[in-house]
Amino acid sequence: MKKLILFLSLILISYNSFSEVRNTFYENNQLKTEGIYKDGKLIGETKYTYYKTGEIRTKENYKDGKLDGWLKEWNKNGQIDTEESFEDGNLLFTIKYKYFNNANLESKQKYKDGRLNGESVFWTRDGKKFAEGNYKNGQADSEWIWWNNKGQKIEESTYKDGYLVEKNLYKYSFFTGKLKSVKRYKNGVCTSGC
Repeated sequence: MKKLILFLSLILISYNSFSEVRNTFYENNQLKTEGIYKDGKLIGETKYTYYKTGEIRTKENYKDGKLDGWLKEWNKNGQIDTEESFEDGNLLFTIKYKYFNNANLESKQKYKDGRLNGESVFWTRDGKKFAEGNYKNGQADSEWIWWNNKGQKIEESTYKDGYLVEKNLYKYSFFTGKLKSVKRYKNGVCTSGC
């Protein structure tokens, strides 16, 4: 056991001898940035920046001095604002979050090359999910679903390259909340429940 502890201690000492922590500070002595450098390059989950108030602003992951993995940004309220995925310094995709003024999440959308690409989710001001679907190259693509304020599915639509292909509209009883009817459309023409 003593040999194991000695061995691990030597590994830790040798690792630390090749890397260094660098910090910068605001004029109020609050930590501004911190990072771990090896051979003059940022390494690992090492780069952090902070707001003057001390809340984390960004967290970045580096490999050989290049962004690699996640870069995350928070707003001044401590809510995640943006997540970006990098590989060898190249941006793969971005996820952006938007909030209502009551701090509830309004939307979460994925981007690639500056265009909507991937999952998008939307919520109401009181935190209920009301729409979800995917984009491909900036256009609606695949299935989209919408819900009412009771959480009942009110619409399913299928898009291909931005064009509406199929649509199902669901109607519920005001009194019982049970499904009353379904109207189905294909290429703009009602095919059942009309």
